Amino acid sequence: MKLIEKLPLDAAQSFATHLLQGTEAVGGNLLLKRAHHNGNAADMLTLADDLQVAQDYERYLNNREVINALIAANPNTAFTEGWAATFARVQAPPTVI
Repeated sequence: MKLIEKLPLDAAQSFATHLLQGTEAVGGNLLLKRAHHNGNAADMLTLADDLQVAQDYERYLNNREVINALIAANPNTAFTEGWAATFARVQAPPTVI
């Protein structure tokens, strides 16, 4: 993509990110709202990642016993590493840009 073609796309993505950061969600999923409110996403990809982590953590909270048992039974797997990354991300303070 040529630079001149990329500039409007960058501007649109920047505007969309700014607009979403400035909105307040009413109703809906509490964890997603917290991820949106507490995150400092610099772009749409980071915002999407924040929301995905919130959804994954909600899945954990709804299936804690099963997931903990699978983690304990399979400590050296991608499954366990994925949950470790999710837990680290949930507990990490938001990044300031």
